[in-house]
Amino acid sequence: MTYFSREDHTAVLAYAMGSAHGSHNVERLHRRMMEIQRKLRARFKTHNISLSTCQDIANGVSQYSTASPFDNEEVMTITYMRPHSEAAIVERMMGRERVNLDQQVEPRRHPVIELRISPQYFAVELIIGPDAWHDQRNFAGKMCVPEHQHALFRMLNNMSPDYVVGFWSGIYPDDQMYVSTSQLPPMRIFNEYMSTFAAGRDYLRIGCWYEAGDDALSEENIINELFERVRALHEIYEFTLWSSNNNFLSFYEREVVERR
Repeated sequence: MTYFSREDHTAVLAYAMGSAHGSHNVERLHRRMMEIQRKLRARFKTHNISLSTCQDIANGVSQYSTASPFDNEEVMTITYMRPHSEAAIVERMMGRERVNLDQQVEPRRHPVIELRISPQYFAVELIIGPDAWHDQRNFAGKMCVPEHQHALFRMLNNMSPDYVVGFWSGIYPDDQMYVSTSQLPPMRIFNEYMSTFAAGRDYLRIGCWYEAGDDALSEENIINELFERVRALHEIYEFTLWSSNNNFLSFYEREVVERR
C-alpha cells in the first residue's frame, strides 16, 4: 500500500484554492507530510545532516515551492535549507540587513532540498533558484575550476540513474531542459552544458519524480526511500552551498570580468 493515496495527490488542488471542499483530505495530507518531516528530522540528527526547515513555516509544511516563481502552486512541500542563523548571515550579505528584525528568512534565497507532492507526482529535488543568487554565483565560480567540474560529474555519475539535472522552472519536469543521470554525456560535453548556466537567471535543479501510486513510496518504505534520496542530494547541496570554507565568489567575479 502506498503512503500517499490518489486522494492525497488531488487534495493539493483544494489546498491551493483554499477551498473548504475536500478539507478533510487536505488535513490528512498535511498530517502525513508532518509525519515525514518529523521522522526525517530524527534521521538527520543521527546521521549528522545539517538541514533545517524554515522556522517561520509552521511544522515545516507549506504550499510554496522554491521550484516556481509563482505563489500558491498546486503543491504541498517540505523545504530543507541552512540552519536559521546561517541563513540570516547569508541574507544580510545579500543586502537584507533587517532579517531577524522586521524581515523573515526566505527559503527561496537559499539552496534547498524540497519534498513536493502535486496532483501527478511526488518529487525530491535540490533546487537553487535565481533569488539564491549568492549561492548561485558561488556554484558558478566553483565550476570554473576543472577539479570541481570533475568532482560534480563524478557525484552525478555515481547517483541512481533516475535523477535529472537541468535549468528549468516550474513544479513539473521539462524534458527539453534536463539531462538524466542514466544518460550523462561525456564530461567535456556535460561541462559545456553546465557552462550555459546563468547565475541570477536560471534555476539549477537535480531531482527525481515518483508518479502517483509508485510502489517505492509504500507505507513501510517511504522514510527509508526519502532519506536515501535526501542523503544523495545532500552531498551536492554541500558542494554548492556558500560558506567561508567553500567560497568561490572571486572565481565567479573573475569570470564575469573576463567575459566582458
